[in-house]
Amino acid sequence: MDEMVPGTLEPGTTFRLGIRNLFRNKRRTLITASTVAIAVMLMQFMFALMMGLEQQSFDNLINYQTGHAKIYAAGYFDERNELPLEPVLKNAAELQSTIESIAGVAATTPRLTFFAQISNGVDQLPCQGIGIQVAGSDDDVFRIPEAIVDGDYLDPAEEGMLLGSGLAELFEVSAGDWLTVLTKTAAGAWEALDLPITGIVGTGNPLIDQNSFLISLSAAQEILEMQGAVTEVAIRFRLGARESATLKRVNETLAAESAVEVKDWRSIEDSFMALAKMKRSGQGVMLGIMLLNAHGNGDAPAGDPTALSG
Repeated sequence: MDEMVPGTLEPGTTFRLGIRNLFRNKRRTLITASTVAIAVMLMQFMFALMMGLEQQSFDNLINYQTGHAKIYAAGYFDERNELPLEPVLKNAAELQSTIESIAGVAATTPRLTFFAQISNGVDQLPCQGIGIQVAGSDDDVFRIPEAIVDGDYLDPAEEGMLLGSGLAELFEVSAGDWLTVLTKTAAGAWEALDLPITGIVGTGNPLIDQNSFLISLSAAQEILEMQGAVTEVAIRFRLGARESATLKRVNETLAAESAVEVKDWRSIEDSFMALAKMKRSGQGVMLGIMLLNAHGNGDAPAGDPTALSG
């Protein structure tokens, strides 16, 4: 038989003493168990809420800003924050036809993003203009029509703009008012276009609400003197399709197209994803602290004579 080290107890003895201690001081046991249970319940509720908010943010990005993926002209992606007008895609219709034949792809749409300033004749603000294909494909990929909070969606037969709700507040305008769009053409000349506000858009996405307006693709191409050109083709995957598998098929299909590059929504919003990862790491640290705290509260202080006697 192995000799016991002085000052230690056999595992079986420790277990029996622990069980006896639980029942000898039932009030303390009930308070400790209740405290831990409530803490775990609140912690689970908090994490579930934060995970739900995170998923809602992801859905918002996909529905109003990125789609599931985008195709750019080679070299454009690295400069996208500058809203350059070169390089661009000039074969968008051909690309769309190719991509929409891929299993898992639901729809595609071309867009033309550009730097602009909007003015009410007194104030002037820099912002992002987005030319969208009003008749047909844009609302197959994005959910802009569902976010109209005042007025109506763009009419293919009439000129107009959709204005982000934050910009509308800054200019104190509503549907039916007029604003002037000022921008530089691809050749570098300044152009101005007066447009009525068809509708106000409130998506919950700061880039759209606080910093963007949308006009028809044809109007954007005309004012920028970029007929037939777009800066991106956005893609929506089918409901239930595996994102990674569908994206792989898109990349394989376009592998021979050296003039284009494909980016999924996570790569497009890499800064946002890095922030989300940091938040999840913080949640993990918080969970560890709470578990350690709960464990510490459940232990009797060393040398406490009531630990066994109750």
